[in-house]
Amino acid sequence: MEEVEKCEECGKILKDKSYAPYCEQCDEKLDKQFDTIEDNIIIYKELLDSEIKTLEKFEDSDISDLFKRVYAKLSKEEV
Repeated sequence: MEEVEKCEECGKILKDKSYAPYCEQCDEKLDKQFDTIEDNIIIYKELLDSEIKTLEKFEDSDISDLFKRVYAKLSKEEV
């Protein structure tokens, strides 16, 4: 019997056989949270504990890219 894949966020059974750990709705929700976190880093120059917990759900390469974009945007502001 094949193991049922469930969304790591909401527990909903994943129907497609993709390797994504989240259902489409949770993936979209997390993408929006990721964008909000990027904006908050630029505006407030800090991360909240809840934002860190959200970032832990992403791949290291995504987080690295996030901080590279933030660095580039903040560097432009200082010029």
